[in-house]
Amino acid sequence: MPVDLCFILGGSKRREVAALKTCLKKFPGVPIWISGPELTEDCLQVCEEEGVNPELLRIDYRAVDTLSNFTTMAPEMYKGGFKKVAIITSRYHMKRARTIASIIMPEFKVRYVPIAIMYKADSEKENLVKVWRDQIRSYLWVYFR
Repeated sequence: MPVDLCFILGGSKRREVAALKTCLKKFPGVPIWISGPELTEDCLQVCEEEGVNPELLRIDYRAVDTLSNFTTMAPEMYKGGFKKVAIITSRYHMKRARTIASIIMPEFKVRYVPIAIMYKADSEKENLVKVWRDQIRSYLWVYFR
C-alpha cells in the first residue's frame, strides 16, 4: 500500500515515538509530517538515530487538538500534491482521527490509510462523546471555512 506521506498525530511523547518508528519501518523514504502542540526530544532523537533526511521531515506546532491536526495540515497536503496519506496514531485515538479525516480529507482530495499503533491506553475505549463532538466540529469547519 504505497503512500505519498506519513502523517503522525502528536500529542503524547510515547505515541509520537511509536508512530515515528512504525512510519520508518513501513514506509522508508516517505516524507513524514508530525502535527501536534509540541514535539518531544525523543522523537527528534529517533529521527537522528535512524538517519531521517531532514528534508523529508516537517514538524508543525499549530494544532491544539485532533481536529486542528487535520484543518491545519490537509490544505497543505493538497498544495503539496499528496494524494494518499498514512495517518498514524494510537489505536485508542484512531476512531476519532478517522472520523475527522473522513470529513476533512475529501475536501482536499486526499485519500488516507489509517495505521493504528499499539500504545499504553489501547485497552481503553475513547469516549464516544469526544468522537461525536469532533464529528460535529468537523462538519461545522467544512461548512464555515
